[in-house]
Amino acid sequence: MRAQGSTAKEIFETTTRLRNEAKLQARELMQNQELAQSLPPLKTPREILQKYGGDYEKAIKASKRTNPGVNKTIEERRASGEY
Repeated sequence: MRAQGSTAKEIFETTTRLRNEAKLQARELMQNQELAQSLPPLKTPREILQKYGGDYEKAIKASKRTNPGVNKTIEERRASGEY
């Protein structure tokens, strides 16, 4: 997107939309729908941007990272045989 001349704001909006779409799809595919429904709601672009002090570049970088807490929970559940 950068090579095509997109602004940081446009990139942020696209990455946020794609990440939220992926999260929704993953929740739909979860076998345990009760667990899927208990997950925190998706963050709006405004909430995400606010978290990073209005810095689009920081928000874009964050969109590429996984959440260590979620990763740990997944690994614990795998180890316990939950899935």
